Amino acid sequence: MTSIFISYSRKDRNAIDEILATIADSSLKTWLDESDILPTMEFNARILDGLDKSDWYLLVMTPRSAKSEYVKDELHWALTNRDGRIIPVMLEKCDPATFHLRMMRIQYVDWTSGSHTGKPQLQNALQLVKDITSDGTLPLNDASLDSEKELIGLLLTFITRHHQKHIRNLKCDRWSSNQNYMGCRNARRELRDLCGWGILKRIPGIKLGESENDGQRFILSDIVELTPIGESIVKHIV
Repeated sequence: MTSIFISYSRKDRNAIDEILATIADSSLKTWLDESDILPTMEFNARILDGLDKSDWYLLVMTPRSAKSEYVKDELHWALTNRDGRIIPVMLEKCDPATFHLRMMRIQYVDWTSGSHTGKPQLQNALQLVKDITSDGTLPLNDASLDSEKELIGLLLTFITRHHQKHIRNLKCDRWSSNQNYMGCRNARRELRDLCGWGILKRIPGIKLGESENDGQRFILSDIVELTPIGESIVKHIV
């Protein structure tokens, strides 16, 4: 079962029950320090083990969690090891940059007005978590998505700086002189992600997984092109 690490301040414990219930209703497992760490266990080692065993990372943002060194350590680990699989939930108004500068670029679930607005946003994000985990693609025609604007906001949650680099290069018709798109495994995976999410589409006749092209360079526009959703998203990152 897909597992989500919950990063929060203990001072907010009583306020996150609805968030935990929403995740449970989505048939996803949570890793929570109070329930998963025994008193005799070494705290830092168990936290690291919990992070490593979790597929996703959910950050509960409040003024109190922004001051927590444990939360900041957990977030630093997630940005390094779960980039693109981070779900920020703003429970109370605070500045995302106080957690990490990169949090300013990640779309968050807005729970500040209560569960009546926050819960539907989190449910949509969790549905995407389940879809991405199951087959690596996103449901572009999912009935639960109310508008293209909402879809774009959710997609921006999962787009890492590496994905953004490819989109910018494609939009600006440029490519790095030392970048081998077909021969670099990470680049191929990132481009396949973008195609699976409906942001890019492949040029007919080109297979992104081909390895026999190692050492051969390609202009991005020879490989993929932006979809209408991609054209909308590029306005937010270029």
